[in-house]
Amino acid sequence: MKRVVALGLLTCIAACNNGFGRHLSVSGQIEGVTVRAGSRTGGRVSEVLVQEGDAVKKGDILVRLEAHEAQARVAA
Repeated sequence: MKRVVALGLLTCIAACNNGFGRHLSVSGQIEGVTVRAGSRTGGRVSEVLVQEGDAVKKGDILVRLEAHEAQARVAA
């Protein structure tokens, strides 16, 4: 029993010391959980064009705003 514990301890120490001070590079994919998004103008949302989990990129239209509120602001 003492031999098994000693062997396990030596294996653990060897594994810990083997990677000490080394640099590891890996490739992968990171998924954002929360992203802040905004609009240049305010208004009521008339249509949502994406669903949770959809992949979007910069410049994609996510929602449509009610047109009559924007038109009223332009006319004023």
